[in-house]
Amino acid sequence: MTNKQPPHWRPISDLPLIASLIDGTLENTEEQYQTFSEIKHKPHILNDAIVERTIKLYQAQLDDH
Repeated sequence: MTNKQPPHWRPISDLPLIASLIDGTLENTEEQYQTFSEIKHKPHILNDAIVERTIKLYQAQLDDH
């Protein structure tokens, strides 16, 4: 995190929800990794804008978590 904010504490009853969000994030990340792995040797498919947008989106997602 770039700015230090105090943690937002959640009750332990929210643990299944948090676990579900983490599982969903992991699943999405694995799918994206697979997609990028498949086109690794085809750099003409990705332009700088796509790569930059992907990095920006994942950085925002990381900051949210």
